[in-house]
Formats: sequence, structure tokens, C-alpha cells
Amino acid sequence: MGVSLYSHAGHDRAGVSATARTVAALDVGSSKICCIIAEVRGFRRKRGDSLPVARITGLGVQAAQGVSGGVVVDADAAEKAVRLAVDAAERMAGTTIESILVNLSARPECTSLPAEMDVPGGGPVRRKHVDQLVSQALSHFHLPKREIVHVVPSGFSLDGGPWTPVAEGLHADRLKARVNVISVPRGSLRNLQMVLSRCMLEAPSFVLAVHAAARAVLVDDESALGAVVVDMGAETTGVGLYVGGRLEAAAQVPLGGMFVTRDLALGLGIPLQEAERIKTLHGSVLPGIDDDGEMLEVPMLGEEGAGAVQQVPRSLLGGIIRPRMEEILELVREQLDAAGAKKLGIARAVITGGASQIVGLRELAERILEMPVRIGKPRPFAGLPQEMETPAFSVVAGLLRSAIQPDGHRFLLPAEESESPRPEPAAALTGTEGKAARPGGYFSRMRAWLAESF
Repeated sequence: MGVSLYSHAGHDRAGVSATARTVAALDVGSSKICCIIAEVRGFRRKRGDSLPVARITGLGVQAAQGVSGGVVVDADAAEKAVRLAVDAAERMAGTTIESILVNLSARPECTSLPAEMDVPGGGPVRRKHVDQLVSQALSHFHLPKREIVHVVPSGFSLDGGPWTPVAEGLHADRLKARVNVISVPRGSLRNLQMVLSRCMLEAPSFVLAVHAAARAVLVDDESALGAVVVDMGAETTGVGLYVGGRLEAAAQVPLGGMFVTRDLALGLGIPLQEAERIKTLHGSVLPGIDDDGEMLEVPMLGEEGAGAVQQVPRSLLGGIIRPRMEEILELVREQLDAAGAKKLGIARAVITGGASQIVGLRELAERILEMPVRIGKPRPFAGLPQEMETPAFSVVAGLLRSAIQPDGHRFLLPAEESESPRPEPAAALTGTEGKAARPGGYFSRMRAWLAESF
């Protein structure tokens, strides 16, 4: 299996690309497609955290089509939605993009692989030695129907001593490592790549959606001390375990907020759009004192005229919403138990994503997960619009952070047979300061779309 490593070459000490000041990110979700383009202006230290200073120049949000359960199920519909979101962002920014950082929500699996080697001359350990250990570990990964997307060295042992998160700069004759490999189904990744290619976009690397959300919502101490990130999307819920600032394990639950909406539509006999509105405005998992007496007017499905409205007690909403949210959280707890969260010493959870905004979710989650919980929204930084500082935009905000300031992860992609070289994946480059922009922008892309379609 051929792969290309995510590189940190071309970045200065602050983590900003030395050759490009414009970055782009694309959140491909089951409910919305969101593209964001930003100009990077540096970093600012605040309370020990390095925060980007950026100016959002383009933003496009489009209702998702052709995506279900976090994967592409209709390439034509998904292509149309991606084109519309990207074109809106490009026209607002006054530029075109061709390389973009994209999230991946396909079913992740985490495998821990061992590796060890002799360090020439007894050290010190260099970056090249760590790279050799990673390559050695990957040589033992043989799952023909899956592709690697994240590679994270999770610990090192020097001369048989205790495990440490960092080995570079230390002396040792024998170096051991544990390497966490996170993979996704091969078909899901290739389908998403195909859609991007048809939109004349290229993703040098992909970021797991829950990891992108974690980049947006976790503070440094939470990541270092250990925390669970639960990203509650429309049709899936991502779970990520963080220890020592690193992604230790990842999993996915095939349920999300859209299932609550469908439950309400079926239980109340109302249109899906109305069910989503009621969930947003009145949804709660906590019983209220006056819920039985408070009546809500809702339209009846398929009915028109004066008799098309019915009244339902607010308590009925909670009776429909609560069981589904309990089911999702119980499945999350099962994933945490399977990943050994307690053995890792993780005793805190941060829940984010659009479905996390239901009233009372925090209290319900603390009871089921048996740990302190907070609802996480993207940490604000200079240039991030206030409208995006909500849990629903955690993934795209985290993608933007990852594009601006890559972390210690390596992202891997299947090597494609192509005569043209793969672009440098150090950041999502755009415009004249990155790679040469495509001529014609929006209209050129539309002409190509028409030519391909007809």
C-alpha cells in the first residue's frame, strides 16, 4: 500500500505556512456542506494557548445532498452541494481554490501497532528515528479494504524504561514505540475523493471529523489531562479519546440528531421541517413542572386549511426525545468501555455538534457517561465570526485551525497513480500565494460541469 506522509515542511515556528497565507476548509456533513476561506495573519498567545489571527474572506453553507451517515451515497447530488458551497465561498472571497482540507466521517477503526529499533551510537533520538518507527509499524498494517487516515505515535520506551509521550532529544540504545493507526473504509474515502475531483478540488489530506471538532473545542489542559470528545452530528456521533494531547482512539455511533427529528415527525405526525423547528425551539430531555399543561400548536402532516393544526402537550416532546438521546449516549458509553477510557484515566467529556444543543443534554450525559460533561463550542479567535461560535460549526472551525496550524498527527492518503505530482500537503493552499489558481473561477467551473454532465 502506497502512502504519502503529512509533512510539516514549509512552516515557520508559529505553524503558519511560509509560502501561503490563505487556507480553505470544507466540512462535508450529513445535514450541511460548509466551506470557509481565510487569510492567515499569525498567532496570538492567550492564557497559554496559541490562537490563530485570521480574517474570514469567504463562507458558503449549503444543505447537504447525496451524503448519509457521513459518507457519499449519491455522487451527483453530493457534487452539486459541494460546488454550491465552494462557489459561494469563492465569490465572497474573490478568489478560487483548488487545494482544501476536508473532514472524513466514515466509520473509523483504531489499531495500536508496536515498533522498535536500535538507535545508532546510543542516541540522541531524532525525528528520522521516529519516522522509521512509524514506517515499521505501518508495514504490519494489513487491512486490504481500509485506508489509513491518521497515524499518531502514542508513546515511547527508552531502553525498556517507562513509557513517555516524547522521545526526540533523549538518548537511548533501544527505542520502542506504540503507534496508533486510524483507518476508514476504502470505498468511503475514494467516493469522497471522486466527488472532490469532479468539483476540481484536491484534498492533500483528510482530518477525521471528531478530531477536527476536538481541535476547535478542547482547551490545552483538557487535551493533556485526558478527555472524551463526542461530536453529535446529524446522522452519526463521533467519539474521540484524548490523552497527553494525542488522539488515543476513535469510534463512531450510527445515530445522530436527525434521528430525533424523525422520531418527532413520526410520533407527532408532522412534517420533517416542522419537527426540526420544534426540536430546536422546544426540545428538551429534562421534564418540566408545567410541561403537561403547556400546549404547542403543530401542523398535521398532509393536512391543509383551518383544521390542519393540532395541539400537543410539551411533555410529549420530552417523551419522544429523551429515549433516543439516552440510546445515543449509552452507545457512546459502550464505545468508551471498549476503548478502555477508565484505564486511560479519562474522566471528563466534552460534547459538541448541532445535536448537543438540546436542553438538558449535559445533565443526561453526566448520568449515563458517569463523568463531568460540558457542552463545547469553538474557541473564539481573531477573525472567526461570532455566528460560527456555536457547536454546530465545531468541525469546520477545527478544520480551519488544522489548516492554519497542523498538530503532531500524520495524515495519510492512498497513493494515486498519476503523472502529475501530488501537491505539498503542509496546508490547504489557495490563490496566487499557493498553487496557481484555476482560471475562470466560478464560470469556468460551471462550464466544465455542464460539459461533463451533458
